[in-house]
Amino acid sequence: MLDLSEVEEVKQLVRELRQRHDRRAQLVERLVEQALAVAPLTPQSGAGEWLSTGEAARLIGVSPQTIKNWVTSGALDGVRLGGRIKVRRHSVMAYVDRLRPSPAPPAHLTEARLGAAKREEDAVMAALPQALRERVEDLMARRAEGVELSPEEQAELKRLVREASTRATAFLAERLPR
Repeated sequence: MLDLSEVEEVKQLVRELRQRHDRRAQLVERLVEQALAVAPLTPQSGAGEWLSTGEAARLIGVSPQTIKNWVTSGALDGVRLGGRIKVRRHSVMAYVDRLRPSPAPPAHLTEARLGAAKREEDAVMAALPQALRERVEDLMARRAEGVELSPEEQAELKRLVREASTRATAFLAERLPR
């Protein structure tokens, strides 16, 4: 009987084989599918933590194909087993949580204070170089769309966010009364 740690190991192996364009990725997937047909995941091994693409699609309100695309791109945590894709329930629930609206601001934050905070945020953003802002926004938008950033892009995003944070801190420090 397969347990979840073994499924995770196989998933990582298949991912590595696919990155190398190795056709053996399909063979491994078919073997796992056959093994699951003989000895499927049981509730004790965590089967309840996996959803079909149809179940995940109904929870989120998208098509099963969209779920398949998100698993393939890494936006949702799932595993391809031959022709089937299973999605981790916690990955789907985390996505649903991100869709929920933000809570209302605390009552002590008046409209005037919120407006002042927004103006301060706008001033900080305006102080950052436009090219930096645009590149961070572009990378973040691509990530939000489920596009997997290359390792170089991930490193660039981290560097740019650090740079923006340092510049914003310096800008705000200059504005504080001494």
